[in-house]
Amino acid sequence: MRDATGLIVLRGALARESAGAMSDRLWEFLAERDAIDRDDPSTWPLEAPTGFQPVTHSGAFREVGGEPLGAALDALFGAGRWARPRWWGRPLVTFPAAGEWELPVRGWHFDFMPATVEPRPVQYFAFLNEVRPRGGGTLVLTGSHRLVAAYLR
Repeated sequence: MRDATGLIVLRGALARESAGAMSDRLWEFLAERDAIDRDDPSTWPLEAPTGFQPVTHSGAFREVGGEPLGAALDALFGAGRWARPRWWGRPLVTFPAAGEWELPVRGWHFDFMPATVEPRPVQYFAFLNEVRPRGGGTLVLTGSHRLVAAYLR
C-alpha cells in the first residue's frame, strides 16, 4: 500500500470478459427497469441510479471476488484472516454530464467502520468499462485514510 495515497492498484484483477458480462447485465437491468438505452445518451439520467439489489443478489458480480482479489487480501491480512462477503459488489453507476466538469461540492460521503471492526474493511472498486477523464465515475480522495487515523486518535 502506498502510505501517501492509501490505495493499491490491482491491474488485471478482473478479467476483461467478466467485466464486459457484468457491464452488459447492468445495461440490461437499466433498460428493463428505467428504459435507459446504452446507445442513446439522451436516455441517460443526470443523477446516479440506485436500487441494484436484484442484480447484486443475482450473483452477477461474483467474479469481482475472484482469485486475484483473494490473493491480494490474503497478502494484506493473512490467509484465512478475512471473510468473503455474501454478495460481491454494489454497482455505483454514474453517467457523464454535459458541459465542463467541476469538482462536486455535494454528494461527498465517508465510508468508515469503527476501529473495533476486525479485520479492517477494504473498499474495492472494479471498473467495468473505460472511465475517461471527466466522464463519470466515482471520486476517491487519496490520503483520506490518514484523516480517519487522525480521527481515531
